Amino acid sequence: MDDAEKYLLRQQIACALDHPSVFMGGPSQQSIHKAIRIVEILSGEYSVTPHDAMKADAEHVRSWRTSAWDSLERT
Repeated sequence: MDDAEKYLLRQQIACALDHPSVFMGGPSQQSIHKAIRIVEILSGEYSVTPHDAMKADAEHVRSWRTSAWDSLERT
């Protein structure tokens, strides 16, 4: 997985951890930190590959995101 795919996975995990408050502007910083750790464990211990549907979203993320997947910056 590249950084864009890890970013998308991180965001999905953080949103799941924050549900239902995620609808109030996105996941909290605490949930994002937890999601980063979860993604690190998954990518270190397992072979995680995104579905084809996620690849289009990853291309979109690559077009605008300039910081690393585990950065707390919005860009």
